[in-house]
Amino acid sequence: MSDLPKWLVVSLPGGDLAAEVLGNTVMELGAKGMTPDGDRMLTAFPMTVNRDEVLAEILRMVKALHAEGLLPDEIVDARVVEDEDWVGKWRRSLGPIRAGERFVIVPPGVDAETSELDIVLAIEPRMAFGTGDHATTRLALAGMERLPLKKARVIDLGCGNGILTVAAALSGAAEVESVDFEEESVIETVENAERHGVAERVHVHAADVLEWTPSAPPYDILLANIYLPPILSGIVRWCGWLHKGSHAVFTGVRAGDEERELLAVLDSANLRVLHSEHLDTWFCVVCEVV
Repeated sequence: MSDLPKWLVVSLPGGDLAAEVLGNTVMELGAKGMTPDGDRMLTAFPMTVNRDEVLAEILRMVKALHAEGLLPDEIVDARVVEDEDWVGKWRRSLGPIRAGERFVIVPPGVDAETSELDIVLAIEPRMAFGTGDHATTRLALAGMERLPLKKARVIDLGCGNGILTVAAALSGAAEVESVDFEEESVIETVENAERHGVAERVHVHAADVLEWTPSAPPYDILLANIYLPPILSGIVRWCGWLHKGSHAVFTGVRAGDEERELLAVLDSANLRVLHSEHLDTWFCVVCEVV
């Protein structure tokens, strides 16, 4: 008889969109990970969860998000997968993922061919965002490669699992102030900083990015892989923590209308575009304070 566990695997509509709008919900319900499956998203729960309660809450959320036009349909499928190392299989399927020229993202313990010039980010995947599987993570890392990170003082707003924080520290940043309102994100960022030996240069804050204030501005680089509404609300205040010649990277923004909204407010924050890039349906911009 196999020792491998059984999983309740739930299929959600919307692919990356599902991770964006449902990620926190399913993790709070006990999911152990999310992974893309074509135009859908799979998430796996241990069989110890209350199946009826989990599916009822997911279905309620999916129906509400579909009604708001945020998901393409309201179909939720669930099945029990027997005797499969789902988490291990998922981890192995994610790596390695290359972002920019030098960053390589790979789950801890998964083999990857790298060169001496590569910066390896051994990030334990717990959901689709931050694994490198999501375009905004790769866009942000590629944007960071363009910046003078060595000895820089950095702010990472909406740090998630800390992948950008760790990348900045491994690239030589003198210190990184990381901010996220999710308790799990704070815990993961601390864990990942410790795993990579950069914890002494990382300071993690549990706070709303629109309410938090740093203790010792000005800073050299600001990173925000976050949604457009908080960027629009906070950009002028955030850039007040920077000095002339500082840099900022913004992503988590959809190409098209959201992209144009972001570009329209850069002047008000004294920002000049140095580089912009699209990947899938997402947009990233690298700016300089003028």
